[in-house]
Parts: sequence; structure tokens; C-alpha cells
Amino acid sequence: MNIIKKSTELTKSPIFAILSCLLCILAGYSIKSSLIEIFASVMGIINVWLLSKEKISNFIFGIITVLAYLYIYYTTGLYALAILACFQVIFNIYGWYYWGKGDDGNSTKTSGLNRQGQLLWIAIILLLWAVWGYVEINILHAQNAILDSLTAILGFIAQYWLSRKLYENWILWIISNLLFMVIYVLNGYFIMLILVIIQFILSIAGLIEWYESYLEQGRNKMRVWNFRKELKAAMEVLHMDPSYAGRDLNVGFSGGEKKKSEILQLMMLKPDLAILDETDSGLDVDAVRLASEGIREYQKENPDGALLIITHSTRILDALHVDATHIMVNGHIVASGDASLVDKINREGYEEYEKLAQKGEDER
Repeated sequence: MNIIKKSTELTKSPIFAILSCLLCILAGYSIKSSLIEIFASVMGIINVWLLSKEKISNFIFGIITVLAYLYIYYTTGLYALAILACFQVIFNIYGWYYWGKGDDGNSTKTSGLNRQGQLLWIAIILLLWAVWGYVEINILHAQNAILDSLTAILGFIAQYWLSRKLYENWILWIISNLLFMVIYVLNGYFIMLILVIIQFILSIAGLIEWYESYLEQGRNKMRVWNFRKELKAAMEVLHMDPSYAGRDLNVGFSGGEKKKSEILQLMMLKPDLAILDETDSGLDVDAVRLASEGIREYQKENPDGALLIITHSTRILDALHVDATHIMVNGHIVASGDASLVDKINREGYEEYEKLAQKGEDER
């Protein structure tokens, strides 16, 4: 896998796209291919290269490429591929719209199918292949009907998946490119054969790039069902009414409920650093205990997370693992220690530290 990944790294460079285009042009002229074939090949390379890099501008070249292929397929009797090209124009326009509507002006994120979705789509592909293959053989009497119908269906589904930004679209394009190699050899489209070989290489690069992007996004992604399940469990720890989950944030909440809401957000968001300033202020003994349990759950789930608690009372610290304690008086830290300092405060109070603060002010 690492060898393949390193090999496909070369395809990310614009130089690869330029050299590929020049190769198609030179090969096309050398074997006297039609201008439309050469043009479609060059546009196709640019389209797939931009697509492998997840650039939304790929759809501009995609539309131009598909229109060129539509003319080629129709004039050579590859009707299934001609019909596919019509749908690809629509899908390119839809994909252009769908990719552009991501949050904060960014492109829509890469996604993938679950296991059930993959099995369902495999069944759909086989069914559509059987139906369209029958039409091509018995009604259209098309050339290379079996291969033609399969590549048409694979291309149709792949283009739809592409417009929805599913990384699996590249798997279908890889299979489709292999089949196109056979079709182009049988029909003598050698310039387009060069193109499909280049597209095959770019498709492998695209699959690696998109799959890594999908995995990276998945690390910070939670499905709705799992989120609701985790939210319910967190609310149970805090003894919160489940109906609060459907209310606007802090609207109609009492002071104690707002404090619980803050701890709930801490448990759900799991920040790397959390600062709790007087979270226990105004809470009764039971509410402080529940807040403390919520914070403890956060610590268990995020052992590497940093938590800074600012408080006048030590009650909220009783059930927590405390790494360091600092006592601040009048804006100055007058004492520092470990968790044992909390126990000392509980026994002796703050009078000693107030005197230390006063002494420090006198010296200043």
C-alpha cells in the first residue's frame, strides 16, 4: 500500500497533468486521431486530475469532456454510453451545486457508504446491468453490448456517487477504466486508450486521497444515533430531564440548570482545555455532587485533557483527581501544592493564606 501511495504522489503535481496532456496530443496526431478525440482526451485528463485533488473546478472540465464524448459515442453506435453521457452532464451540474454548499463556504466533506449501503448498491448495479444489457442486446443491437452496458451502469452510478462526494466512486471508476481499455482496443480508439490509462492511474491516486480524507473526517465525526445515545447517558449522570435536550440552550433554565448545562457541554464536546470559573457557585450540596460527577466523567473520557477549576469552595473537588492546587489572594498566588493542599484548606481554612497575602503586600 505504501509503495502504491508513494507512486501516486507524483500524480499530484501539475507537471504530471501537463505531460499527460502533451502525451495525448502528440499520440493523437501521430496516429491521426480526430480533433474531437484529442480535445476530449485533454479535457478528460484535466477533469480527473482536478477531481483527484477534490477541486470543485473539476466540474467545468467535466461538463466539457462529457459533451465531447457524447458526440463520439453517438456517432459510433455506443448508445448506452451516449445516454450515460447525457446523465453525466446533469450529474456534473448537480455535483457542482452540491459540493459548493458546504459549511462556511468550504466544499462538502468526503463521505462513504456503510456496509448495508454498499451491499444495496451492489445489488442495484447488478440489476441495472441485467436490465440495460437486455435492452442493448435485444432492442438496440449495440456493439459490445455486455461491456457497453456494464461500463454505462458503472459510470452512471460512479458519477452520482462523485456528485455526492462518496469516496467509493473511485472504485467504480477504476473498474470502469479497465473495461474501457478493452472497449477502446476493440473499437480502435488508441488515443482514448492512452487517456483511460492515465485516468486509471489518477483514479488510484484519487481513491487514496479521498479515502484518507474520509478517515480523517471520520475521526471527528459522530453519527446522530450515537450522539443521542451519548447525550442521554450524560444527562442521566447529571440527573437532567431528557426533555431539556429539545429546548433552546439555557432558555427558561434556572441557575442550577444552567450550571448543569455547562457540565453537559463539557462532557459532550470533550475539549482539550476547559476552564470552569465558579461552576459550583449557587449550587446546593446535591447539585455540586452531580456537577462533580460530570467533571469526573470528562476526566475519565479525556485523560490527556487539561482542566482548570476556579472556585471559592473545595466541595466540587472532593470526588475529582487533582494534580495541582494554587491559592490566589488579591490577584496573587500565595501557595501551591498537590491535592493534599485541598485537604489542608478543608481542615484549617484560608486564614493562613490571607495573612501571607497581607505580608506580601506590606513587603511590596
